[in-house]
Amino acid sequence: MSLDNNSEAVTVRCPVDVTSITDCWYEERAAINPREESIAVVCCTVNMCTTPRGSPVGLESGKVPNSAISISSRYNYKLGKPKARLNSPSAWVPKDDDEDPWLQIKFNSAYVITAILTQGRADSPDQWVTSYIVSSSMDGASWTHYQDINTNTVKVYTGNYDPNSFVVHTIFEPIECRFFRIYPKTANNVHRSLRLELTGYGPLNDLIGG
Repeated sequence: MSLDNNSEAVTVRCPVDVTSITDCWYEERAAINPREESIAVVCCTVNMCTTPRGSPVGLESGKVPNSAISISSRYNYKLGKPKARLNSPSAWVPKDDDEDPWLQIKFNSAYVITAILTQGRADSPDQWVTSYIVSSSMDGASWTHYQDINTNTVKVYTGNYDPNSFVVHTIFEPIECRFFRIYPKTANNVHRSLRLELTGYGPLNDLIGG
């Protein structure tokens, strides 16, 4: 189900040849109302579609345990992966000489990721990421960088502009994955300090089973 500009409910059916839940989401959304980017349509149960972006996956709340988070490096032991959670008292900070830092989240089952929320470092006045890219995987071995649908190149997202404000990016074609990575590319200063949350729908096996 979706909601158009006049707030009228529209019921849709997934095409019979759909093989991916995100294909259904993207194609149906574009067909119903290409003018409204906030619309989200997906084959789902009623409870699954109660909000446009779904729900937080649980970085801020702790539902995602530390054991499900991996990082390429950390600046020191105080700035490791537990501090990467949205609204934490500090931030995850990779080493300055880490040329391609990343933070990875592993889910127990497939999720559909619909939006990314980022922050800078809470206990520093000038540390935040200004751009980043993301990738996803179903097996943790083969990775796909998210593409800009207009240019067919890797999508570069704009990051933050201060330490504590949220910057939210809705993913135009949601990502179905079991592994999600974010790669901070540029920063306000040398330290690529990051806190984040993801929103979406899942675990898909539980939702489909329901």
